[in-house]
Amino acid sequence: MSALGPVLVCAATGIEARACRAGARQAKSDAVEVLQTGMGVVAAADALRRRLSASPRPRWLISSGFAGSRDESVGLGTWLFASSLMHGSLDVPVSGLLDGALMKVPLPARSAAFVTVDLVHGPEDEAQAGVAVDMESAALGSLAYDAGIPFDVLRVVSDTVVEPVPKALALFSAAVLEKEAAVRRRALTRSLSVAAQSPKALVDFVLRTVFLPRVLADGWAHLARGLG
Repeated sequence: MSALGPVLVCAATGIEARACRAGARQAKSDAVEVLQTGMGVVAAADALRRRLSASPRPRWLISSGFAGSRDESVGLGTWLFASSLMHGSLDVPVSGLLDGALMKVPLPARSAAFVTVDLVHGPEDEAQAGVAVDMESAALGSLAYDAGIPFDVLRVVSDTVVEPVPKALALFSAAVLEKEAAVRRRALTRSLSVAAQSPKALVDFVLRTVFLPRVLADGWAHLARGLG
């Protein structure tokens, strides 16, 4: 591991974390450490607090994985990095270090205004049009800022206005985030019911997004080489 500490990549789900790790392994880089945080701002904050209480101290923190795009010109598989990050009225600072890092590697990425939301429903969610949407970055960025660690967001588009998250999957995500067991069971039952009513929507979503973990891994292979 670098004497300066690792670049800590935070990814919400197992699929996202495994893809980021695969990229770092492909690059044979020991400069990148990947932390699976879990979904949502609460889980992400808890996971990062635990990591920051241990050594070595990260020298840079990057929120990565998948994101939704509300810009109709941005398609699936597009890499986006945050030019700004909001959570409600909270403006979370981003360092801008990615601008220089991306210039050194063959990873085409577009800048975007990111918004962290409590739940991504699809095109009708609470985010404004023309921004990228995720569920964890603001919590990660706020903790990084408090710890004096540079923070950025770099994610791959997994759903768009034209190709949104299916309703059943959005309901399942909401169920996972429920803390009360009885409420969670009811929410899971509802998501399964909706899935049973429209299985084609889920199948179509899987088929059109199955390539995205490979995109994420390949991108981190390029970036990890550039970082160390």
